[in-house]
Amino acid sequence: MKETEVRDLFDAVEIQDFDVHPSGKTAVCSVNRGRNWELATLDLRTGRLKYVLSEEQSLRNPTYSPD
Repeated sequence: MKETEVRDLFDAVEIQDFDVHPSGKTAVCSVNRGRNWELATLDLRTGRLKYVLSEEQSLRNPTYSPD
């Protein structure tokens, strides 16, 4: 079992409220890094997050537009 390092605890990210793109390759999701909820895209193949939007208020329940 891998031992958790202290710096790994500060990199912890909570992901909730996601919607998978029709292509099945990415998802848009709400991400919390400790302050508030931001919007990000998640590459479902690599697990990489790309932060898209951060505001003073938490951003929750993202969805892709049907258009």
